[in-house]
Amino acid sequence: EYLRLLGRTRWYYNPFWEFVFKVNATLGYVWNPDGEIPIFERFFVGGIFDVRGFQRNSLGPSIEVPRSGDPGTGLTGFNIGGNKELIFNVELEFPIVEQINLRGVVFFDAGNAFGEDENMSFQELRTSAGLGIRWTSPVGPLRFEWGFPLDPQPGEEPVVFEFTIGNSF
Repeated sequence: EYLRLLGRTRWYYNPFWEFVFKVNATLGYVWNPDGEIPIFERFFVGGIFDVRGFQRNSLGPSIEVPRSGDPGTGLTGFNIGGNKELIFNVELEFPIVEQINLRGVVFFDAGNAFGEDENMSFQELRTSAGLGIRWTSPVGPLRFEWGFPLDPQPGEEPVVFEFTIGNSF
């Protein structure tokens, strides 16, 4: 009922010592020739797995919906996802305490989701930078990361902390 295309490239480079320079680029497109794209198949961008420094799934097209069932309340944005996504990540990972596999990371992310009526544009990419700690623990890889939106919009937090168990990109 729809066509979903996703392209991703990842590059890892060791510039010196135990440092690792990582680059990720993701391009996505979903299309339904007969009509609407189900919301669960749309692209939602933002968060630790794509554009850090923003709340999870907060970037991209949104519509205004009532805050509650009371008609007197105002409207709030509801993210409906996009049919296109463009994401770039660059990070430098470095050792902190090698004996316990504790590493640090600094990163720069850029990305967004775009609706059917929007063209993908580098000017519309949301950007962030940040730092984090990664530990390959006995229970698996742990990530603690602080992201800072470089041009926060009204209502966005100036710093977003996220934690996850699992690999980076």
